[in-house]
Amino acid sequence: MLKNFATIALLLVCTPAVWAQQKPEAASTKPVIQLDQLAFAKKLYISRGPAQFPLYGYEYKGGPDRIYNRFLAAMKTWGRYELVPTLKDADLGLEISLVMASPKGDAASAEGEATLVLTISDPKTGGLIWMLDRPIKPEKGKNWKDRLDRSMNDATAALIDDLKKLAGSGAKAAGSAAK
Repeated sequence: MLKNFATIALLLVCTPAVWAQQKPEAASTKPVIQLDQLAFAKKLYISRGPAQFPLYGYEYKGGPDRIYNRFLAAMKTWGRYELVPTLKDADLGLEISLVMASPKGDAASAEGEATLVLTISDPKTGGLIWMLDRPIKPEKGKNWKDRLDRSMNDATAALIDDLKKLAGSGAKAAGSAAK
């Protein structure tokens, strides 16, 4: 017990000293730069990543291209970015994926959690800028296939909303960093 107390006391004493040695701008500059890229990008390349099909043992409407097609249509409707046909022409690359994490370690299993994932990367460096995800959680029971379809639509719409907020917060962060 005394040994644990001594360890905790040592951590409490040393932690502020370690924080004091860090440069304050180092913690805030990197996310601002990353969000800057999203806020000021003009051209996007959107690719289709892996799509779990079937999902929960159900061959959902629209097949493995469903999520990509819905996401692409929503991005065109938004109109914020010009969508380009190649990554080399883009300011940013986006990839939309539908993945299944199974407790059995088997992606084809009907058990587990489905997640819609959007990755945002820098085409020049290939580096990851940001990642957004939304779970797909259909309620089991009567008409669960309809609920799965709705949940997929809701997750896609939520990712678009998250992206809009992120692009807006990047512009605000860039404006405040420039002051």
